[in-house]
Amino acid sequence: MISVLIPVYNIEVVSLVNELSKQLSHLNIEGEILVFDDFSSKDYRESNRSISNLNHVFYRELDQNYGRTGIRQLLASSARFGWLLFLDSDSRIIYPDFLQRYFSSFKNGFDIYTGGRVYPSKPVECNKALHWKYGTRRESAKGNKTAFHTNNFCIKKAIFGQLNFPELLKQYGHEDTWMEIELERLGKGILHINNCVEHTRIEDTDVFLKKTEQALQNLLLLENAVDKTAMVKHIALYRSYRFIQKGRLEVVVNFIYSLIKHKIIQNLKSCSPSLSVFDFYRLYNLIRLSKQNK
Repeated sequence: MISVLIPVYNIEVVSLVNELSKQLSHLNIEGEILVFDDFSSKDYRESNRSISNLNHVFYRELDQNYGRTGIRQLLASSARFGWLLFLDSDSRIIYPDFLQRYFSSFKNGFDIYTGGRVYPSKPVECNKALHWKYGTRRESAKGNKTAFHTNNFCIKKAIFGQLNFPELLKQYGHEDTWMEIELERLGKGILHINNCVEHTRIEDTDVFLKKTEQALQNLLLLENAVDKTAMVKHIALYRSYRFIQKGRLEVVVNFIYSLIKHKIIQNLKSCSPSLSVFDFYRLYNLIRLSKQNK
């Protein structure tokens, strides 16, 4: 009845898969857990191989890197059952009835369900404060109850097969936005249920800022793949970006950034970073990258 699909890249997933295997074994429902390693380093592949011995688990190591979108498509095409439950590998199951909660929700008649994510307690390291604060305030199911995230969602396989996957989106960023826009195009509603997982991988600020730039590049690629009106509707940063473009105010943003650049970076790397400052940082870099791409 259900295929649990977990793409893995350079992370250990033994505890996650072990918990899912136990829960699936206790339910009187057909299911499988597919774990595909997207060409991780040797150490991670070796540490994860033990999951092959768990009930319901099929573990496969790929001989090339498919990327974040490509591996999801490969997992879906390999699945045997009609419901696909996608889970990110940096998740921790916090409910002992996690799988049962999804099964119980199916009676509502939706084609897509999302459980969302929460974040652990605030890290003591200042260099993880930005990612934690952004995640807690903007991405957490507690901070944003209507946000759709692809880290933890269940979708009918037939619906997943109708999605128009953009070939350009291979790196980190805005897969959630793209899928939400695609599902809206198909006229498919999303039901948010109380079934969070904990997001375990909190990045250092330097790494998080690098991934932020990758996400901004993806946003510009997405601009050429989907309707801009839908992007304005779903992405607050893109709304600001279009407003700046229409008003030809890029030079103002660039000037302000040049005056306070050092203070911006200092704030983002502090123990108490400002999300407003982070938003301005992203807006500036989106304008910069857009100009470079042209």
